[in-house]
Order: sequence, then structure tokens, then C-alpha cells
Amino acid sequence: MHHTTDPGTAAGRGGHGVETGADTSIYERHAYVVVIMDWCSRWVLASRLWNILDTSFRVDALHEALSRFRTWTMFNTDQGAQFTSMAFLTVLRGRDIQVGIDGQGCWCDNVMIERLWRSLKYECALLHALQDSHEARQRIGACFVFYNYK
Repeated sequence: MHHTTDPGTAAGRGGHGVETGADTSIYERHAYVVVIMDWCSRWVLASRLWNILDTSFRVDALHEALSRFRTWTMFNTDQGAQFTSMAFLTVLRGRDIQVGIDGQGCWCDNVMIERLWRSLKYECALLHALQDSHEARQRIGACFVFYNYK
């Protein structure tokens, strides 16, 4: 799918949110992926892969997205402790970005990111039977480039 909206301008307009998410079991060992996605363009603004479930790599991805693209007015996330931590929320509140947190069982709150996870799992991770974190980073990075530009 080709995205015609430039994320640099779409992410900066008022009313457009950005969504995050995390997923597990990307290769034979557990790996965790975080994505910062623009809701308007569905562009992956930043991503990180990490082998432990902590907040630091999510905050790093958030800083990358904020440094590369204009600041948003709204940021949507799930209820995970990593996304509701003081470290994560302080970055957003420090830029006067409103935070919206998905309700439990509200599939429509995060349908865009869930579609991306499905594509990542079935078209990247499972198709290529990823063996280690190095290969996972390469394949996932290529998957997001394809997602953004094709």
C-alpha cells in the first residue's frame, strides 16, 4: 500500500493522533517491537526492537519520532505499563501533547496498529522464520520501509 500523505506534514496538523503498540514472539525467542504511527497517513514514524520488556526503548522511539517529525496534538496508546509510565508520559506532557489511552476490549481504538502487527507477523516474521535479533531487525526494518513506500 502506497501512502501519498507526507508524514512530516500530516503528523503536525491538529486533531491527528499517533498510535503506539507492542508485540511479542517475532522470532524463535521473544522480541518486543514498538511503533510510533501517524493515524492520518498510517506512516511508521519510528520503531524499535528490543529483547526485554521495558520502557527505555519505547521512549527512544518516541524521541526519534518527535525529533524527525512535527509535534502532534494527540497521542493514542494502549494500556500497557510501558506506555503509561512516568518516563513515557513525561516526554509527551512536556510538549503539551494530549494522551489518549485505549479502552479495554475496544478493538476500534487500535485497529490500525493491529493491522500493522498482522502484516508484520505473517508477511515478515513467520514467512522468513527469523532466527535471531540481527536478522529480525533487518527484516522488520525492510518491512516498515516497504509499508511506508510501497
